[in-house]
Amino acid sequence: EPNQGKSMIIHSLAVTLVDFEKKIAIIDCDIRNAKLHLSFDLSNDCGLVDVLEEKTDLKNALQESSLENLKFLSSGTAPSSHYLKLLSSHQMTKLLDDLRKEFHYVLLYTSALLESSDIRAIIPNIDSILLVARKGYVHYENQYTVKKILSSTSFCDKAVDLIIN
Repeated sequence: EPNQGKSMIIHSLAVTLVDFEKKIAIIDCDIRNAKLHLSFDLSNDCGLVDVLEEKTDLKNALQESSLENLKFLSSGTAPSSHYLKLLSSHQMTKLLDDLRKEFHYVLLYTSALLESSDIRAIIPNIDSILLVARKGYVHYENQYTVKKILSSTSFCDKAVDLIIN
């Protein structure tokens, strides 16, 4: 569900990993509702959409954050009409493969699972999912819906963690 604290959790997770001297890349995959760049006080002028549409290369789009060893790829220019196709494209697979070679962790920020199908487009390219649910605010029946959705995908054999903050 929206408004569960995803931005706060990914920011805190990234800071913690950097504290452990890990190299981190964060990608804002919430293309339709790009706001994560604001949490890092960065621009959204050029980012993921621009790289996937081959308007720029990853090196030019990846931004330095205020923290050493933390780089950020914003969602980029206005949403492409075919952004779901972009998220499941060969270019996305290559982008993630390239980042995995350079960084210890590549964190993908997505819209809420029940809000859109964006995350389903990238599931084949990820290693694990961290679900964020705000205690006292999440609708418990939605937790079961999420479990059913993930069980029906290729992700059913991968790790799924649930954090209730």
